[in-house]
Amino acid sequence: MSRARHRVAALGCCVFLAGCGGASAGAPASATVTTQATGESSAPLNREAVSLARDVWGALDRTANTCEELYDYFPEGGARIFSCHLFSLTSFEQIVATSRLTPFLSGPHGQGLDFTSRRDFGHYNPEFVRFLADHAIPAASDPAFRAATQAHYDQYVRPLARIMHATHEKLANDRACAQAELDDYSAAIARGGTVDYVEPWYFFMNERYCSQRRADFEAYEGTELDGGYDGNVVKTAVGFWLRRTLDGTDALFFEALVRLMNTYERPAN
Repeated sequence: MSRARHRVAALGCCVFLAGCGGASAGAPASATVTTQATGESSAPLNREAVSLARDVWGALDRTANTCEELYDYFPEGGARIFSCHLFSLTSFEQIVATSRLTPFLSGPHGQGLDFTSRRDFGHYNPEFVRFLADHAIPAASDPAFRAATQAHYDQYVRPLARIMHATHEKLANDRACAQAELDDYSAAIARGGTVDYVEPWYFFMNERYCSQRRADFEAYEGTELDGGYDGNVVKTAVGFWLRRTLDGTDALFFEALVRLMNTYERPAN
């Protein structure tokens, strides 16, 4: 699997299929989406991109793991294994070619994608994110297609979407905690100290986390350590949202996620 395909994990999960991760058995049985999706594009849609999205949604039950070196947790795993399955159906290169847009405005990525950088990350092009958000959820305007793909969302996308939503909302609802995390993470990036930096975020959804940030597990003993969500997925989701705050695409990604969840988790009309 190419580096390009690995790097699109977060983007592919959160926008192209608008999901990321896997909830544990203790995760909520339902999700309440309170933020409304706004600002949908009025530009004509790219038929090739819509067709590609429909093909991917329709084949989510027929994916294969394209990353033989990774244990296959799909569909209960995180963004990386999700993308490893996604790219048995399409590729990052195909998505980029269809969009005719540059995916990143800055960062370490050149001809290929650089995963060795400890001092930088890919800053997404808002227009690329917006293009994907406009085309990735054909069921939003097609009730028949929603019905046809509802089971695929429920089994393969919903657990990940809910963790992405929950982690975003915890950051949004505790601004002091979010700012502290952002400041510390930014400093870690600046000094090149990001190796294993995500590990304490395993406990991010724990009720005590924001009062005892980045503590060892002993600080959370006597509680549900991961707050009822899969901490191994949560820890990557938190990093994703903080990076999106830093590159200015947080709102675009979240709007796409809300649109996805409103499409598949609200009662059909």
